Amino acid sequence: EGFLALAPDGTKYFLTHLTYDTYSTIQHDDPIDFKGWSVLPRNIGRMKASRVEDRFGNYIAYNYTGDRLTSITGSDGRGVTIQWWSDAPLVQSITANGRTWTYNYAGRSAEGGTLSQVVLPDGSSWSYSGSTPGDANYGLRINGCFPSASVSGSDSTTTFPYVVTHPAG
Repeated sequence: EGFLALAPDGTKYFLTHLTYDTYSTIQHDDPIDFKGWSVLPRNIGRMKASRVEDRFGNYIAYNYTGDRLTSITGSDGRGVTIQWWSDAPLVQSITANGRTWTYNYAGRSAEGGTLSQVVLPDGSSWSYSGSTPGDANYGLRINGCFPSASVSGSDSTTTFPYVVTHPAG
């Protein structure tokens, strides 16, 4: 089961891949005896796109393993595959047309990591280093009812030096 969204131009969006993530708990007064707190664990469900098709029948299909996007293929035969690090929710490599881009991270863990290097198909690489505010490179976290990004200890006067090095140096 899922959803089919139809855009005014005839594009169809098939939302048929359901995933769940842990969501923050709710604590509130116990509604039965009002003598304590009840804790309600929650999950968040997401319907992810599995296919987008134009009015002429051309499509792009999105394939997942669990909640991780693992490939994107087009009706014209083109496609990319995506490999993930087994120990972190981070992309390890992307391959298209026999060419692979590899992604390395500093501090890689089950929580994420900070992108430190992208190795290009020819063996050259981009590198990234420096400091970032709090966990800014970890992306959005789900807290309460809304996504939120936490940036700790920063304000408009704080600077965070960051260096991006081109493959040519």
